[in-house]
Amino acid sequence: MFNCCACWGRNLTALISTHVPRRTAYSSAARVKERRFTGRNVRLYRDPHKLAGAVKKQLIQGDDNKALQLAREGGRWLNSVVSWNHIIGHNIERGRFRVAFKAFNDMKKTSISPDSYTFTIMLNALAEYPTRPTAHERALQLYHSMSRPNSPVEPQIVHTNAVLKVCARCGDVDTMWDIVLKLPLSGLGAPNAITYTTLLNGIQGAHEVEEGRRVWAGILSRWNSGKLWVDEELACAMGRLLLLGTKPEHWQEVFKVVEQVFGIKDPTSEEQEVNPGDQLYVEGTTKPISEIKELLQTPEDGDPNARAPYVPLPLRGQTTRGNPSSGSNSSITRPMPGNAVLGLVIKACTQLSDNELARYYWKTLTAPPYSVRPDMENFHDLLRLLRKSRSGPDALDVLHAMLSRRDTTPTAKSFFIAMSCCKREGRGPGFPAAEEMLILMDKHRVRIDVKVVTMFLQCAVKTGVPTYWKSALKTVEDIFDLRGELDKLVSLRAHSDLLETHVELAKWMQGIIDRLLETSDVPWGHGERTVFEKKKGMLVRLIERFGWVAGGAEGGGKNWKAKVIRGDA
Repeated sequence: MFNCCACWGRNLTALISTHVPRRTAYSSAARVKERRFTGRNVRLYRDPHKLAGAVKKQLIQGDDNKALQLAREGGRWLNSVVSWNHIIGHNIERGRFRVAFKAFNDMKKTSISPDSYTFTIMLNALAEYPTRPTAHERALQLYHSMSRPNSPVEPQIVHTNAVLKVCARCGDVDTMWDIVLKLPLSGLGAPNAITYTTLLNGIQGAHEVEEGRRVWAGILSRWNSGKLWVDEELACAMGRLLLLGTKPEHWQEVFKVVEQVFGIKDPTSEEQEVNPGDQLYVEGTTKPISEIKELLQTPEDGDPNARAPYVPLPLRGQTTRGNPSSGSNSSITRPMPGNAVLGLVIKACTQLSDNELARYYWKTLTAPPYSVRPDMENFHDLLRLLRKSRSGPDALDVLHAMLSRRDTTPTAKSFFIAMSCCKREGRGPGFPAAEEMLILMDKHRVRIDVKVVTMFLQCAVKTGVPTYWKSALKTVEDIFDLRGELDKLVSLRAHSDLLETHVELAKWMQGIIDRLLETSDVPWGHGERTVFEKKKGMLVRLIERFGWVAGGAEGGGKNWKAKVIRGDA
């Protein structure tokens, strides 16, 4: 029956496989293959760090299936949670959230319990993309699962901060309060600066300024007692919330926050009478965050409109005598202000329309001992302040200051904001400053934006001086090739909105020429009027040719002429 030993072995294997239940049957060849696989990786399965390194190597090489195979096999011999963390984090970095959550569930199915870092990865991923479907629900499920009695990991403050970030971006302020009120006062789960920053950012979305002021009272109390470190980000979060207020008193409180945290004197405090009802402090507040909310909503005397008296935070090196909240940290070390604080105070000055106050803070923060080096956004905030005060020459000085530094070279956006300062100024020195801005833009090879050029022409129209109109047209023709730009946009099949902005510039140029030709007191040189008439004809043809491509511009020339004559810039 059997001719040799090989035939005997093959038939015996087939006989055994036939009589074993189907789900558990496998040939001896598979056993040999499994033993060989285990033999090649036996060193990996003895050391979890080596296994994690091998998994990470496979992920870098793009072999995700091999990485999963190593993690699953390693789970039979040791705790491979680090390897699974690499797999989960790798998929999250590439935006494959569904694959990451599947790996998370597969890890639990192989009896590998997730550790603290696993939950941190998952919650931080949901916090970065809170608008994804079910992100809010999944984050709360993960966080609440950590609080169960049978959970292998207890929630720490890093997990709380991540789930609070998800709730803040989803606008779920009520859930944020439910989570914060259950936090312990000490230990790994106690709230830190990131916790309060996230809470204040969430309150910003709900525009609850009074709620934020109550939170700030608790923050100052904990900082004064040495239980919390207040950093620049936390102070700016409170400042941004105050800027959302509807009252000028709220905006002025930004400077009080800066004085409390950074020790920079508020020059407006001496001019104003102290109103205890508008302060951000609570005397002797040593109660936990869970009780601060109730304390300030209903004071002990029963009057819901009453507030605690004003007790300022001690300055550097000072102590508060007789104040139980001073604790062991009576001498407070303050954080150093940075670009965020500079931008915050400039925005507050913008809302208050106070240029002198902005100049004071800019000079103070950029000088020693703070020596804040303004960045691009700080200069843009300063330009917005000047736009509100309609100060074109000052905006030009800011552009020169930006050009004097390598890291703040003005962009098209910078010139657009600066040009809007000149436009709002109207009659006055606004146009000469605007003309110098446009020349400066061309000189330093900044991309000439069509909106900046259009706004420059609007500045000229607002002056009502024909000489300025002619000068503006000549400057625009020298630095901006309108016809060439339109041809380029059509060849590139640009969006119709971009074409419309260029056609709009042509309409402004035609309208100005119309007004020049119809004004009797305009001085003309030899043959100059004929040149302007030819330019008008060229602009009309451009509008007719490209206006339809941009979405329709029939009758644009005459209508635009009437608009310019009325001075509606």
